[in-house]
Amino acid sequence: MRIVAVVGADLTRRTAAVEKLVAGLTARGAGVGVAVYRVFGRPEAEDDPAARYARAGASQVLVNRGKEPCFQQRLAGLTPLRRVAARYFNAQDVVLGDGYLDPGEWISVGPPPAGRDDGLLAVIGEAGGGFPSFPPRDIAPLADLLLGEK
Repeated sequence: MRIVAVVGADLTRRTAAVEKLVAGLTARGAGVGVAVYRVFGRPEAEDDPAARYARAGASQVLVNRGKEPCFQQRLAGLTPLRRVAARYFNAQDVVLGDGYLDPGEWISVGPPPAGRDDGLLAVIGEAGGGFPSFPPRDIAPLADLLLGEK
């Protein structure tokens, strides 16, 4: 199982990027789970990230909203992404973390934070720094990268 956090500042279209990545991975036959950490939002809203990821093809979505867990499975507070993946996503080929701050391997939506490139796999948008970059409109090749490098 490959565990990758997708990080980016608010308003960087991180949810759309994860949604496209889920679709690209599932189109290639991968089982995809998404762990989402959100403090705000209504889980029943049609535009809620969890619903969008499920529609994009994620076979499992888990949402942790601050200290009050909800949606499909329960967590106790903010749990490191690797621990969440090991506990809840055993049958998945790829687990994407949206909103988790403790990545090992990670993808940046928008410019990565200065001085922080440990574990950075790729950038969605302008990369710089020699990292692979993918335009936001076509991140399907990023799915190939994730499935090819384990």
